[in-house]
Amino acid sequence: MLSKLIAHPVKDCVHNFENSPWSNRLNAIHGDYFSFEFSGKYDLIISNPPFYLEASSQANDFNIRSKHTTKDMFFNLMLRAKNLLSKDGKLWLILPYRHLDLIMNYAKTHELFINSRIIINAKVTKPKSRIVLCLSINKSLPNEQTITVRNEDNSYTDAYINLTREFHSKQLKSNFK
Repeated sequence: MLSKLIAHPVKDCVHNFENSPWSNRLNAIHGDYFSFEFSGKYDLIISNPPFYLEASSQANDFNIRSKHTTKDMFFNLMLRAKNLLSKDGKLWLILPYRHLDLIMNYAKTHELFINSRIIINAKVTKPKSRIVLCLSINKSLPNEQTITVRNEDNSYTDAYINLTREFHSKQLKSNFK
């Protein structure tokens, strides 16, 4: 059952990589990040780790368990990334904003520095829903941005539309005009 749940996103990823202008530089690996034997250093690691801390291991539903993690996983994610990054490599993470202090503590422990920070507001009335972080072993002045995804009427903001326009289907794009 697990392979059926995972196979589709991996196929989508491979399809996107094959159709990318950088297809000769991209490789999708379907495996466990913590146990896979990587062969080198990487310029870019992107992670959308599980969002909720300390899941109940008793949860029967795979979907519920897959969205939960532990503080140890975050610690190990950062340690593994530090060891896999090239000298100019970057680790990009998207997380709930409420995990920022935890991640910053782990980044400091592993001598990773923020290069970019993007605060994502779901709506103006729902500030700081998510945070996107770019970390590296190189210290720099962080680039900081804030973006609001939806207006109060639940329509997308102009900023969000402009930022993500190229990633939406043609049908969805036509709805933005």
